[in-house]
Amino acid sequence: GHNEHFRLVCELTECSTRLDEARDGVLMLVDIHFDFLDERVVPVNISMPAYMRDRIGKAAKAAGMTRSAYLVQAARAYGA
Repeated sequence: GHNEHFRLVCELTECSTRLDEARDGVLMLVDIHFDFLDERVVPVNISMPAYMRDRIGKAAKAAGMTRSAYLVQAARAYGA
């Protein structure tokens, strides 16, 4: 879950690319703890066109997810 700490890990090819970019800097792996995040699930009321709700619903169902979980995953993938 998100309460566990996450480790930033780069694959060997990524690391070599980043080492070239960080020639005059520092490259490090860092443990990040997300314990401070409030993970309560709360209802949210949003407005969107009906066709978009339907498209999200179909995509979520195909992924085996609820619309809410699908939107959360999309937001995370988008960088939220």
